[in-house]
Amino acid sequence: MIRLDSLPKPPPAEAPGGYFDALPDRVLARVHTGPAPVAKTRRLWPKWAMPAAVAAALGGLMLYINLGQTPPLPAAPTDVLADLGPADMLQYLDKQNLNPGDLPFASEPSALTDSLSNPVRWIQLTREEVQEQLADQPIDEII
Repeated sequence: MIRLDSLPKPPPAEAPGGYFDALPDRVLARVHTGPAPVAKTRRLWPKWAMPAAVAAALGGLMLYINLGQTPPLPAAPTDVLADLGPADMLQYLDKQNLNPGDLPFASEPSALTDSLSNPVRWIQLTREEVQEQLADQPIDEII
């Protein structure tokens, strides 16, 4: 193994005479003393600002028009049934394997449309009845 102490020491470096005295003048001569050059940069935002503003305005206008419209309301049950004749109703009941004679309104076809026009008449449950039915259901079926 070689030790650093055993290596010969080089002679100290010497600067030429007057080197450090003339150094500031030489450095300043090399530096450009005029105005600093301005780097040319391309600014993209002016190029894209107008198209972006137009696209945002059109998008906002489309949202305003589309979201401002209310969807049409579904037809009332009586309107739907008014277009159906008794033969259509009987055909539907037949497909559902229902006997028209077992239905309470089979003798009077207008009874069906009358009962649908006032749903409160045929859904009359009290709060207690609803709570009782919900209490009997397993929690998995409710959720």
